[in-house]
Amino acid sequence: MDEKRICIAYIDATNLDKGLRRYAKWQLDYKRFRVWLKDKYNVEQAYIFIGLIPRYKDLYAYLQASGFSLVFKDVVYQDGKPKGNCDSDLLMQAAQP
Repeated sequence: MDEKRICIAYIDATNLDKGLRRYAKWQLDYKRFRVWLKDKYNVEQAYIFIGLIPRYKDLYAYLQASGFSLVFKDVVYQDGKPKGNCDSDLLMQAAQP
């Protein structure tokens, strides 16, 4: 039997963005990133786990238009900073068959 494997990407938006800004000093073009995931790794479905903050609705629309499926997490505030804590949700979804 010839099985077709489906490649899925699970991305923690906050960790990706903060890591790139801190270490590479640049902002990611998510539209080009989605194309790269498809071309390089044949990613059929790409999920971005992200905290839901209403003022970022334009960002969410851009990510969806770029080909990502968004998985929202309620945000809590610690010391005045938003915290989505998407790690456990990402792991649980990735572990599902």
